[in-house]
Amino acid sequence: MKAVRIHEYGGPEVLKYEDIEVPVQQPDEVLIRVKACALNHLDLWIRQGLPRVKSLPHILGSDISGEVVEAGSLCWRVKPGQRVLLAPGVSCRQCEWCVSGQDNQCQKYTLFGSGVAGGNREYMTAPEYTVIPIPESLGFEEAAAAPGRGRAGGPPLPGQCAAESRSIRRSFGSVRAGGGATARHA
Repeated sequence: MKAVRIHEYGGPEVLKYEDIEVPVQQPDEVLIRVKACALNHLDLWIRQGLPRVKSLPHILGSDISGEVVEAGSLCWRVKPGQRVLLAPGVSCRQCEWCVSGQDNQCQKYTLFGSGVAGGNREYMTAPEYTVIPIPESLGFEEAAAAPGRGRAGGPPLPGQCAAESRSIRRSFGSVRAGGGATARHA
């Protein structure tokens, strides 16, 4: 499959379009065919080395939408073919903070594209708990932009009512500002 990765920090010239292996999901993960990944300030900062990631090469992209290709054997909420967006935060799901619904306080909390590989690729795996179904009326580009717009408190997306916008903001909290240009995968 194709992916855009960085092997060093710097400007746009460090982005490399290359072939990598399709990831294999764990029993509690879902394999996603990425359809859109919004450009976010986090992508720009990490590409420039602020903050540095654990290892290079690295795949950027935290605001992701796509289709479920395969669900692991322990997954029960989502099914192949379902249109989804990914909540960008990943945590342990077991500590006091996670159990109380404040997973962004978890010691292991990170974001796709930051502490774990992101969505600037054709296929990716994600824990099932990060997968949020989207309606047919919402395009992949709008869905990928929703996490950033929701966290930033932006206006409703086209065709979205104010209640849906508030629901998106509640779903993602105020972790970071985001949203912006959206890249679309074929």
